[in-house]
Amino acid sequence: MDSLQSSIALICAEYDTERGALLKQVEDLSMASITGEHEKLIEIEEMQAKIMDAENALREKVKHVAELEAALHAKEEMEKRVTQQQQPADEATQRTQAPSTFPVATQTAAARVPDECPTCHDEPFGFMVRCQQCKQQFHAGCVRSKRQKTSRAGVYVFVCDACAPSASGPATTTSA
Repeated sequence: MDSLQSSIALICAEYDTERGALLKQVEDLSMASITGEHEKLIEIEEMQAKIMDAENALREKVKHVAELEAALHAKEEMEKRVTQQQQPADEATQRTQAPSTFPVATQTAAARVPDECPTCHDEPFGFMVRCQQCKQQFHAGCVRSKRQKTSRAGVYVFVCDACAPSASGPATTTSA
């Protein structure tokens, strides 16, 4: 029996040693697991913070883009209103600046390319004739019957209706 008791004691001692070693391994693994989980949690929190920062930056950019779009839309609306307000004013100005209401221009009046023919109110194209007095340019077809040939060969004089009473000298012609 003594030998049996000593065998049991030996087996119990080996069991306790193995059990202690296994418990130590479990503790080590648990500690490593806890440390790993803690590191993972820290990493997850850092990633969540980065995601939140990126989302905030995206919201700011979307807000900025919306503000820019609103400003652009407001500017386009303002330009549209200004254009609409200028159109009636331009039409009224065009009506009041008919050839019969132009004052007699001096010889120093600068020649300019017109925005439209004063007779037909169409844009300049083709052969244009300039009034000798006021330097306004007209479509040759609009004033064909009003040109008068001078004594010089091939030279015509054109003076618009507004300048007709003070007509003198040859007209100049240009092509637009």
